[in-house]
Amino acid sequence: MQNIEIKYTLPDPQRLRRRLQALPEVRFQFRRRQRDIYFKTPQGRLKIRVQEGEPPCLIEYHRPDRSEPRISDFTLTPLADYRQTLQELQAQRGILAEVEKWRELHLYRNVRIHIDEVQKLGWFVEFESVISRETGPAEAQANLETLLAFLAGYLGEARPSGYLELLLGQENRASGAKKRIVLGTHNAHKLLEISQILRGLPVEILTLNDFPGLPEAEETGQTFAENALLKARSAFAHTGLFALADDSGLEVDALAGAPGIYSARYAGAEKDYAANNRKLLAALKNVPDERRGAQFRCAAAIVGPGAEETAEGIVRGRIIREPRGGKGFGYDPLFAPEGYAHTFGELGEEIKNRISHRARAFRKAREILEKIL
Repeated sequence: MQNIEIKYTLPDPQRLRRRLQALPEVRFQFRRRQRDIYFKTPQGRLKIRVQEGEPPCLIEYHRPDRSEPRISDFTLTPLADYRQTLQELQAQRGILAEVEKWRELHLYRNVRIHIDEVQKLGWFVEFESVISRETGPAEAQANLETLLAFLAGYLGEARPSGYLELLLGQENRASGAKKRIVLGTHNAHKLLEISQILRGLPVEILTLNDFPGLPEAEETGQTFAENALLKARSAFAHTGLFALADDSGLEVDALAGAPGIYSARYAGAEKDYAANNRKLLAALKNVPDERRGAQFRCAAAIVGPGAEETAEGIVRGRIIREPRGGKGFGYDPLFAPEGYAHTFGELGEEIKNRISHRARAFRKAREILEKIL
């Protein structure tokens, strides 16, 4: 099953109720106590929902975390004996958190309007536009947009994540303990470089290697920032932890910005560094030194409970005519940054970590983390 969903904070529940009453098609259904028990899972979300007046059910769902309407895929299974299922899942997976709330349901066409008073978190309103045989995706989107337009000025801030992520973030802040952050990468070079930049922050840094079985995020964005967000959203959605990810590449002036977002796969899907460098040198074979300007660009993304931020770093330089140096990786042996005669492949880690595009992006990301952690 699928919904188109979005959630907002709710500054004045009574004011919203009065506004809903002014729309003839809106029908009040109920106000009930609800308890959601979330279990640890490497993909998506898995929970048992216990609601007054309804049979308990097991719900598994997948959805992106962003502050705009998004499609949620879910399955709902009624439970004859939820306590037995609870015990089994608790033993197999472990409980991640429990969220208790009073849920009030209103209906508008195919849209379910949940006014929620969530324990420890406050008031929210969630809209679920149900996609079905009777209501296709286009009509579901149109009905949601009509309702949101009618309620403009009555809603608070759109939230990119669910109650679980908000609760976990609140508990981490209250505990004062080191916050666990997951880097959306398997790359040991990035882990070392970013760990040095974030040194001194009260964080424990994990990578995707600490979560076997997590799927790789599909880099379908058209910019470095879009791809970084896709990776960070995926890591956050699958772990429940603050996620930090980046996407970077080389932009060559004489090649109209290529290879750009395709830097890693410039010579093929194998992501072969040496093959990429050979292809780049071949493309610039007849380009004179004065026109071999280039830049490395890095976009870093932070996604967590109620947070979604990006930062960017750029370093200018030039492409030399043959590889030099065995340090670094990727295009480092071909790129000489401005002000230096040596390439990134020759410069030591201390200098590179001070002036590189990734260092510049993650120093900005560090400033963001200092404010939100």
